[in-house]
Order: sequence, then C-alpha cells, then structure tokens
Amino acid sequence: MERSADNAQKPPAQPWLRRHAIAIGVIVGLLLLYTLGGFLLVPYIARTKAIAYVQNDLHRRLTIDDLKFNPFLLAVEIHGLNLTEADGSAIASFGMLHVEFNAMASLFHGAWSLADIKLQAPSVDVIINKDGSLNLEKLAPPGNEPPPPPKPNASLPRVRVGLFSMHQGKVHFEDRSRDEQPFTATLTPIEFDLNDFRTQGDFENRYQFSAASLAGERFDWSGQFALRPLSSSGTFSVSALKATTIASYLEDSLPCALNGGTLDLKGQYQFTVRSGAAPAISVTLPSLSIHQLAIAPKDAPPGDTPWVSLPELDVNDTRVVVGDRTASVGEIVLQKPALQVWREADGSINLMKLAGPAKPALMAAPSAGATSPPPVATPA
Repeated sequence: MERSADNAQKPPAQPWLRRHAIAIGVIVGLLLLYTLGGFLLVPYIARTKAIAYVQNDLHRRLTIDDLKFNPFLLAVEIHGLNLTEADGSAIASFGMLHVEFNAMASLFHGAWSLADIKLQAPSVDVIINKDGSLNLEKLAPPGNEPPPPPKPNASLPRVRVGLFSMHQGKVHFEDRSRDEQPFTATLTPIEFDLNDFRTQGDFENRYQFSAASLAGERFDWSGQFALRPLSSSGTFSVSALKATTIASYLEDSLPCALNGGTLDLKGQYQFTVRSGAAPAISVTLPSLSIHQLAIAPKDAPPGDTPWVSLPELDVNDTRVVVGDRTASVGEIVLQKPALQVWREADGSINLMKLAGPAKPALMAAPSAGATSPPPVATPA
C-alpha cells in the first residue's frame, strides 16, 4: 500500500519535456545528416561529376587522389589532381589545393570572403602545335560562345581573399610550330603570394612573383594593382638570361647566331587602362647589362672566333612612354669590344652578313603608255 501511494504522488512527465526531446532528436538527426553529407557525400559527388565532365565534354582524362570537404569550416582540399590528354600526355596538375570560405567575414564586410587559397606544386604544359593552335584552347567545351564583354559601368562583385599563395610551381613551354627543332623551356620553381586581395575600386592589391629556369635564369616581379580603373605599378628584374635561350627561340627570324652571353636588367613599370582612352604605359630601366656577348654568322663552324665580342655593355637610365611615343637613354657604356672585320672577294664587308641576306629592291612596273628611255650611246 505504501509503494502504491508513492507512485500516486509521482508527478507525470511534462508535455514540454517530451516536445523538447523530439526537437532535440530532430536537430541531432539533421546535424548528423549534414555531417555525413558534408564529409562523405559532397566529396563523392564533386569528384564523380568532375571526372565525368572532363571525360564526356572535354574528351580528356582527370584523376584525383583525394578530395575532402569540411562542412563546418566550409573548406575544400584536393590532393593529386592530374589533367591529361586522351593519349595520356600531360596538360596540368597540382599536388594540393586548399580553399577556405570565411562566413563571418562575408557577413561583416558584405563581400564574398575567402580566408585562404593555397596551391602546392602546380604544373602546366603549354604547347603550340604544328598548326599554330594552343593545347589549352581545347579545354573549352565545344560549342560554347565566349561571354559578352562587361559593361563599362558594371560594378564588380565584392570579393576578398585573405591569402593566395602558390609554391613550387612549374610551367613547361614547347613550340612545335617551328620548321626545325621545337623550342622548349621550363620555369621552376614559381612562387607567388597575394595578400589581402579586394575587388573594391582603388584598393592596392600587393603581390610578389618569382620564377627560375633550369638554366639558372631568374625573373622577379612585385608591385600592386587595382581593378577600377585597371592599373598596376611595380618593379621587375631579370637575372642571368642567356643569349642562347633567346637565340634558340628566335632561331628562324634571327639573322645571326648568339653563341654566348647573359643579360641582367632591373626596371619599374606603371600602366593605367581607362574606358574610352588609350592605355597609359611607362617603363623605366635604371640598368641593363649584357655580359660576354658573342655574335657570329649562322653558318660559322663551332669553335670559330666570333665576329663581334662584347665583354661588357651597360645601358643606363632608359625610359619608354608608350602613349607619348617617346624613348630616352641616359648612358651607354661599352668596354673592350672586339670586331673581326675584312673585305670579301666581292667587295662587301663580312659584318654585313650578320644582318641577314639583302632583300631585292622592288621595281615599280611601268604604267600603260609609258615609253622606255632611249639607249645611252657609249663612246667608241
């Protein structure tokens, strides 16, 4: 009797507790579905769709080692992406791509905000085919029309990127359109950093770029740019650019052979592009130095003494303003040049061959009705 009395005194379960328990269960279930869908379903669908699109629409091959999506951080990470031609020849690849969306910054700034974009070990093969076409042009889906040009007064979407970095990049260039041996060049490693990028007008986005070739040539470029109006200014430098690299690419059009020498230069640039006006471009080269340049005719046997030797050539304080069509040079210093000069049997100077074969003068055709001049009599 006492036990039944205790049971009678126990209050019944509150209805609000049951309702909250159901709500909590629904929330936990949705959260579980969101978690499983984000971590498992989204990567599977994205990877499957990307591979199918490249195979069916672009007729290429795409492989992805791993694709991850974090639904809580809104971050995507792709490892081991490799894009190839149908026959397996390389087009582009990268070791890792990390993109992280910043939802709080997007709400606070009223702009699409990305916290980080990190690209590791990207590689691109740029090939000019024998018919002059570019291999990268074929990546566009067939039948797609190019997008219309933006309207002059159209506003840019508000985008912010905290950090965009690229490290250990590689670009392989090959020109197969040449009649003789194809020209090849490889730039690696390529490094690029862009901090606090914004699309808002007049904001200076600062960047830094560097690249090196397998031959030890180096290119550095840094500065800032704005999108409205499109403008940029900065500095650049080229170090140890080999004359043989220039000659190997310009082989068909270069009238002479560059058998040795390197080039170093440093410069600043500035350009602005405004709607309805010609681009304003100016370039200043405080120093341009050429070291140990050797010039010879194309048919000269290997090991022959070059016809022109320039141990040191310095060109200082050069300025070019494209809009004004002006150019000025402050100083040219040439040290210990050496020339091999002689007169050929036909009376010509050997150095004339370095300019290439002389082009025949164009003779104007006589007009109708014109009479030939009378012959000139020679004395007996």
